[in-house]
Amino acid sequence: MIALSELFNVLPPPPRVTGISFSETFSAIVVNFDAPTNLAGMQDSTDCKRIFTQKSVLKLGIGAQCSWPDASVLLATLGNNAELLNGDILSFTSTAVILASVYWRPVKQAGGIISNQRIYALDARVQSDSAMIALTSCPMPKLNCKSVMLPERAKADTTISSEKDVATADIEHFTIDGSHYLAVANHCKGRNCLFDIEVIFTTGIYDLESIIYQWKSDGTLQEHQRIATHGASDLKGFVLNDAFNTGGYARRQFLAITNYRTTNTAIPDLHTQIWAWNPSTQKFVLRQKIPSVGASSVDVLEHSIDVYMVISNTGPEAYLTILRWVPGSFREDINGANYGWDDDLTFGWVPGLFLETVQTIPTDGAMSAVLFHPYSESKPAMFLAVSNYQSKGSNKVNATIYRWREEVCFDHPAAKSLNISCFDSILSIPVLGARTVTPFVVDSVNYLAVANHFNGDSASEQSVHYELDSFIYSIDYTRSKESFQLHQVC
Repeated sequence: MIALSELFNVLPPPPRVTGISFSETFSAIVVNFDAPTNLAGMQDSTDCKRIFTQKSVLKLGIGAQCSWPDASVLLATLGNNAELLNGDILSFTSTAVILASVYWRPVKQAGGIISNQRIYALDARVQSDSAMIALTSCPMPKLNCKSVMLPERAKADTTISSEKDVATADIEHFTIDGSHYLAVANHCKGRNCLFDIEVIFTTGIYDLESIIYQWKSDGTLQEHQRIATHGASDLKGFVLNDAFNTGGYARRQFLAITNYRTTNTAIPDLHTQIWAWNPSTQKFVLRQKIPSVGASSVDVLEHSIDVYMVISNTGPEAYLTILRWVPGSFREDINGANYGWDDDLTFGWVPGLFLETVQTIPTDGAMSAVLFHPYSESKPAMFLAVSNYQSKGSNKVNATIYRWREEVCFDHPAAKSLNISCFDSILSIPVLGARTVTPFVVDSVNYLAVANHFNGDSASEQSVHYELDSFIYSIDYTRSKESFQLHQVC
């Protein structure tokens, strides 16, 4: 049986201008659209008057020509005496017809000229071949004005040289007393050692020195300090109040470094290193070593009156370690040797450390975890975003978002014993072998960017398994309304 429905519009919206700028040589104006167009019906013409207003054409100069390098890009080549300046407004004429190319078809005219003509369809409600209905798209919901901009591009300013076949895992920038520094985490040495499985488990070298550079005022980099690391995978620079043994506090720069792998049998265990800046020597000194297994990321956030750290462990048993900073004080401690005490001392100055393990959270091979405060009109709450990578051989897993519970978590033994809070899982968001997640805010809207890395059979790895889109989700963190929505695929 066949039934005729009422006519309805299933057409996508019309093309929209996404950007307008000078070309790299400043000889033309480039207008980009978000979808293929009908070329404004200009297949047989380069007359800019077909698309721009008279006022705009005068700015383009005498003899300006408009063409379409492809269906989504309009190129207006400037003529003589062009008067267009950065920030000027270009306007389309009201007679210009720019529609999605799906609504048009090429028709050969007399003389062999090919022109696009509007597509028509039969009106199914009238049994007559002469009854026609025009397929049109809805108008733009609102006018978007975009000024002409200078071409934006990044150019190489300073190059950091390194040894041959040394793979860098992360670079962190921070400032101390007005001076700029760059910390470079050297992960491994060996051709393609960051990705090639054979190299990773055979000839790859991981016991390297990571380097801190000082960025001089003339733009050059000067090596400032070397730090022994073991497959350094992530860096995090942070500043917090550090207590003095003479009394009082001062803001001090710290640097956390995660160590992922070692081939040195003399190193039984790996640690995440916490380095503190020494104003006297102008160098970082090792403050703490936190046990970790295959640590892949570290993050630090100050919330309320406390400072928290999360470490992603991606060893045989993947898990997160959540720790809280304990300020320095004079107290009893059985680990006095770690603080330089004499063997017979059990009381003395213990410097500020991430001592309290608040919570341990199992993950599906998570390689990244981020502590953050989302945008909120009420009191900021602390959240934790985790990028899971693989579960039971499948990379179709979920990124997880946790909310910090402000009251004491009596149902978590570690938190209960410390009389503090903990994280509760609130959202599970689909990802594909995600390597990292990044929360951010635009116009008071919270988003989460997910870097999808792999989707396929790791036993028969192919390059196509890495050719996949990443996701951007919009997130609502409001209590009792926690939800997410796919915002963009890119």
